[in-house]
Amino acid sequence: MTTEKRYIKGTCAHCQEQVVSPEATSGPPVIVGHDLIALLSIMREQMGVSYRKLSTFSSEVLQVSLTPSGALGIINRVSEKVKPVYKGIEVSLSAQSVLHGDETGWRMDGQRWYMWVFCNRDIVYFHPDQSRASKVPKDIVGEGYNGVMHADFYGAYNIFKNLQRCLAHFLHKLKEELEVTPEEEALLKLKKGMKNIIQRGEEIKTLPETPEKNEEIKKLEKKLQTLMEIKSTNKEATLLVNRIKKHKIELLQFVKHKDAEYHNNRAERTIRKIVIFRKLSFRSRTPEGAQYHAILTSVLETCRLKGKSILIFLKDVLKTPDDKLHEITELLLRP
Repeated sequence: MTTEKRYIKGTCAHCQEQVVSPEATSGPPVIVGHDLIALLSIMREQMGVSYRKLSTFSSEVLQVSLTPSGALGIINRVSEKVKPVYKGIEVSLSAQSVLHGDETGWRMDGQRWYMWVFCNRDIVYFHPDQSRASKVPKDIVGEGYNGVMHADFYGAYNIFKNLQRCLAHFLHKLKEELEVTPEEEALLKLKKGMKNIIQRGEEIKTLPETPEKNEEIKKLEKKLQTLMEIKSTNKEATLLVNRIKKHKIELLQFVKHKDAEYHNNRAERTIRKIVIFRKLSFRSRTPEGAQYHAILTSVLETCRLKGKSILIFLKDVLKTPDDKLHEITELLLRP
């Protein structure tokens, strides 16, 4: 089999030297505009489209010649361009009144890494890291964070003083155990009691800040204390009771803070996008690649939460000089 390669030869207008471009195999070098760059970025980061498919879409559908490596280069350059916006999101984390944190596994060229997320109603921040230890949230958010951090019962979040542990996780664990032992009285009491606490807590949360509200919170704390006194020979029921005892201060923060929630569903929904992308893309080959993905996804998801068109936003960023990107960042993060 014979492979024919075609090279475009030209003459430099300044020095008259002849130049051959081995990359231009089907015509003059193509200049890719902001519209196409933004579109390809969204297709890659929001839809998980592979670089090969991006190449096919651009070359065959749009008739703009583009190789898979060229598509990769475009996405990386866009990630570099929006990096100041990403850094702005990171800086803003410590000032948020509430945050939700979670992490999931992320393969890095065969090694186990993790993709962390910190988010709320307005912002999303992804961070790839080799560690799953508490140093990661400590370095990113700060140990002195004064807002409410929502998390599951994983110990890496113990560094935060205002924690709201995910009661949805607790109920899910109860459900699993009841499927095994549906008649276990201690588990049934825990389920009924915790659901009652959540329901009453949501009602108390809406009350005005008065001494009466404080009294209602104290009554709720007594109900939690009642659950801690449940005795059982069932091993799993005992473990769940001990979990309440260990984290009792971290279970009712949602009642005391108006923006807090009793669950961590927000972080779980957000990180699910990463899980889906992980299945489609087979993770990352380099730390730089994982970082590029975290940067662009964080910015696009934050933009989406702010109710802005991600296509228009990306095109605006691409047109903005680097020394003016702080203005776009401030506009994006403005409450």
